[in-house]
Amino acid sequence: MGRTRRKRARDGDGDGDGEDDATTGGLDDDTLLHIFDRISTRELLTRAALVCRRWNRLCQSHVREIVPRFGDFSRWLHSSVWLKPKDVIKLARKHASTITSITFPRSQKDAEKIVSTVSALPHLRHLSAAFSDDNFPPYLAEALSPHLQSLDVFSRDHDVSSFFLALPSRCPHLHTLKLLGASVTWPNGDLGVTLKSFTLSLTTLHISSSDFGWDHVNNIFKCCSNLSDLGVVSSDLLILDHASISPMPPSLTSLRLCVSPGLSVAYDRSAPWKLIKDSGRQLQALYAESTFSGTWQAICKACTNLKVLDLSTCDEVVITQLEEKALCKIPFALRNLEKVCLPTASDNILVQFGRFCSHLIEFELNQRSRKTGAYNVQDKGIMALVEGCNKLQVMSLVNCTNITHRSMRFIAFHCPCLRALNLFGCKLIDDEAVAILVPRLSNSLYCLNLDCCPRISAATLEFFRERASKVELLVIHKTLHNKLGALIKCIKADHPLLNIKAGAGSSNCALW
Repeated sequence: MGRTRRKRARDGDGDGDGEDDATTGGLDDDTLLHIFDRISTRELLTRAALVCRRWNRLCQSHVREIVPRFGDFSRWLHSSVWLKPKDVIKLARKHASTITSITFPRSQKDAEKIVSTVSALPHLRHLSAAFSDDNFPPYLAEALSPHLQSLDVFSRDHDVSSFFLALPSRCPHLHTLKLLGASVTWPNGDLGVTLKSFTLSLTTLHISSSDFGWDHVNNIFKCCSNLSDLGVVSSDLLILDHASISPMPPSLTSLRLCVSPGLSVAYDRSAPWKLIKDSGRQLQALYAESTFSGTWQAICKACTNLKVLDLSTCDEVVITQLEEKALCKIPFALRNLEKVCLPTASDNILVQFGRFCSHLIEFELNQRSRKTGAYNVQDKGIMALVEGCNKLQVMSLVNCTNITHRSMRFIAFHCPCLRALNLFGCKLIDDEAVAILVPRLSNSLYCLNLDCCPRISAATLEFFRERASKVELLVIHKTLHNKLGALIKCIKADHPLLNIKAGAGSSNCALW
């Protein structure tokens, strides 16, 4: 009997579940997901998920829809691609018994709804929420689950000190804490006492404060012995007179020190230079959003083991021969890089990355300035980059106005693992470029941003309608999206998993 049962399993489909014998075996994933949408969470996980491996996979993915599926790509995709707040709250109430993670990506005007929603999630382990000005609920800590492990809160210009002090007793297992945009003042000026009230499990701390100086950074280094990721935003970090700095804890591998959002400290100055000179080799991720070429040279000397380097900035950067020379040294000095974000580039810089950084997985070029002149990226630079970095999974080429379908052809043939591609503001990218790119990457690419690409037309949407691919998120210009509303509805009917969203016309959406 056992042999016969195993033989039938082998004769079944790839999942080895024998579903083909049932009527539902002929239904595709999209149809099944439509059916699952009408079933409660408890029924999905206790009954439908036990039918076969395929149903289990679809049920699990359906329940997790409340969490943004595109993760870190939200840095360069507008918040409109996510669910609306009312949809998030609706899904949260429907899946309240099983949800462990929830994200409210937009500023919430009605804080009461967030508090009531969060308080109804007994197994919540991760919460990310943004609040509008002067609308932060100080009693949010009372609604949090004691199982909470990660908390990310953004509240502009609001004092969250009382909330901060209530966290240790309410969430004893918290290991990730991010309080951004808010103003945090420390009782009696003693940051050490506040930090010691947390358990030793605190490994990630991102915080912004108007009165956070180098003495506070020293206190963090002394009190958080297990800290692995530190991010600080404070204008007081500009004050370097008589500033002394303690060595970083050995566990610290990721560092971000900013004087304002999008502008880091100058690491070629006294205190920051001493910090990375003494302990820079232990860093694997450094966020130095700065336009100072001296900072870039200091990083090359002191942080030779970096795997993540973010030099992107919110300010416009006009590249000169001095900046180009400094950036060209980075690939040669930091050959273990897996992720790099640049504020600007030239073909010579991209050639160096393609030559020395073969381990790159993520490359982001966010050119917010169009005053790069002769140093603007051409097809030559992109082709040299992808030829040498064939492990790339994420590429962001913002405002690369001179690249054409030639670059797309090289990306399609040399980046078989590419999962996300951001072509915001690439004016020469047209329907032909998409037709070259998507078929070759049909098994890997699932996120494509074509916002502010004026040569993209209805032909691209027709292409996605006729050809099956794994693309789940397609962002197009808002004007085109409004014009082709009827066609988008037809595509949605044929491909329910494909989300076609309108862009915002802006490439900078990060909270930092």
